Amino acid sequence: MSTTLTWLGHGGWAIEVEGHKVVLDPFLRESPVAPVGAEEVEADFVLVSHGHADHLGDAVAIARRTGIAGATA
Repeated sequence: MSTTLTWLGHGGWAIEVEGHKVVLDPFLRESPVAPVGAEEVEADFVLVSHGHADHLGDAVAIARRTGIAGATA
């Protein structure tokens, strides 16, 4: 099983396991150290560890853009 971890700045991570893409705590647009923008991230799942703004960040925007189920509202 192949797993790739990519640090997205602050507490954010992109995790790819067997072709499935997970984004954890995607605080990107407001982060001065994020290596990518929220519009560049692909995800099958978005996970948020807790509700602080610097962890929630761009979770909703990424989920809506990528069409993750339940994120259309």
